Amino acid sequence: MKPHPRIRKTIKWGGAVVTVLLVVVWVGSGWYGVVWTGRNGHQWSVYSGMVTVLLPSESLHGKTVAIRGVGRTVGTFQWLPYWSVDTLWSTLGLPLWIPLVPLLPCTALAGRLDTLARRRVRLNLCPNCGYDRTGLPGGAVCPECGDRPSSV
Repeated sequence: MKPHPRIRKTIKWGGAVVTVLLVVVWVGSGWYGVVWTGRNGHQWSVYSGMVTVLLPSESLHGKTVAIRGVGRTVGTFQWLPYWSVDTLWSTLGLPLWIPLVPLLPCTALAGRLDTLARRRVRLNLCPNCGYDRTGLPGGAVCPECGDRPSSV
C-alpha cells in the first residue's frame, strides 16, 4: 500500500481550514469591523467584506495624524478592489472573496486526488495507472506501467 503524500493532505486540510476562516471573516465583517494602526501610521482594517490598507504620504511621516473612525453601512459588502492616492493617503482595498478564487479549486483538486488515491488502495488498483492488481502476487510489478507497489 502506497502512503498518501503529505503535501496533498496538507493542501487539502490546510485549504479547507483557510477557506472556512476566510468565509467566516468575510461574512462577519459585514457586521463587525476591526481597525489596527501601526506606529508608522499605516492603518489596516477589515470591514464590509474587505481588507483595507491606508498608507500615509511622505509628508505625514513623523507627524501626528488624527484618524477618524471607519464609517460603513452594516451588511453592505464591497465587491471590487480599489486603489486611490491623494495628498495625504494611499489606500488599497482588497475584497476577501478574491483569495478564495484560487484557493477553492486547489483545495477541491487536492481532495479529489486524495479520494482517488484512497479508492485505488481500497480496490487493489495500481496507484500509478489504476490497473486492477487482483490476482497478482503482493510484490509483483504492474504489467501496465511497471510500477512496483510499496511495502506496507
